[in-house]
Amino acid sequence: MKCGRYLLIFILIGIFSKTYAQNQDLKKLQQAFGNERFNYLQSHHPDSLEYYKFVCENGFRITDKKYAKPEEISKASLISLPESCFKSGKIDISSINIFLLPVEFLPNENHSYSIEGTDYLLILHSKDYLQRKFSSKPH
Repeated sequence: MKCGRYLLIFILIGIFSKTYAQNQDLKKLQQAFGNERFNYLQSHHPDSLEYYKFVCENGFRITDKKYAKPEEISKASLISLPESCFKSGKIDISSINIFLLPVEFLPNENHSYSIEGTDYLLILHSKDYLQRKFSSKPH
């Protein structure tokens, strides 16, 4: 019986965290696109909104330069993240709104950015990679 309670609690925590993350992504999109465009997408193109949410969650990764490929470092452009993207001096990935940053998703290759004042890279996945990943995920 105790095992069943723990399982139920674990499942509920999983559901609530996923819902919270999705709501955060919607807030990021609303902030980036503005209310009018966001509402238009929500009512006329919900599939596009789902794709943009996917990009919020999966469009980039942060990596320590010591683990990066040499070409990722040599090709990296410099980018400055807003202070809101840092908590206790560390990068808070969940606070990054990729649509508000001056970045460019390339069609067929990843694009690296050296994060100013850190030893980290922000690596944008290519548009092609994101399309393939989005198409393969269960909807």
